[in-house]
Amino acid sequence: MNGSNPNQRTLLSRIAVSSFLVGILALAACSKDTTRPVAPDTISATVTSSQAQDLKPNGDWSNTLSMPWEPLSASYPSSNPWGMWAQVDEDIPNDDTDYMWRNHSGDPAVTVAVLDLTDPIGTPSASQIATLKVRWKVLGSYSTTTPMPTLLNYALYEGTRRIGGTSVMPSGGYVTGSYSLGQVGNLGITNWSALRIRLEAILKPANSWEQIQARVTWARLEIR
Repeated sequence: MNGSNPNQRTLLSRIAVSSFLVGILALAACSKDTTRPVAPDTISATVTSSQAQDLKPNGDWSNTLSMPWEPLSASYPSSNPWGMWAQVDEDIPNDDTDYMWRNHSGDPAVTVAVLDLTDPIGTPSASQIATLKVRWKVLGSYSTTTPMPTLLNYALYEGTRRIGGTSVMPSGGYVTGSYSLGQVGNLGITNWSALRIRLEAILKPANSWEQIQARVTWARLEIR
């Protein structure tokens, strides 16, 4: 093609160069850089604040020293001076397997223990219902007459602020007390880490010479 047009030869050269560059770019697009680590796929795990949960005792905050509650056995953490919380923190009440107890004879008397509660997962929804629950019984001949009948007062506190509570009377065997505090949004809780349950037992033997024993086997705050 010695007699070919110079412009035609220039056009063919340009087409060849363009084809070569397109090929190089295509190979680069299909190749992988195996030396650069690839970030793994991540799943964002968020806790639903409206989930049902139970806040259980996880520590002793106070125990009336003049007439203290006692744990069932000495097999509680040595770092805890009393260990009542470990007797009442199970998921399902196990009644006489473990419990906190107090013997009493003579005139009516009061014994108080305050237990810390576990922190919730996230912040509970304002529309959820908070319910305080305890389970107890009294052994022996006890009196329920006024003044100061035998009963268990239980209440929820945020620090020193009383949120609400009620009383449950004994009835021979174990009795479960359940008290609805209402919707979480109406409780005014600002520090969920400061929640405590206060257990106050008023013990009154039927006769002053008799001895009775109070047992609390279970306590919690349910959020549903």
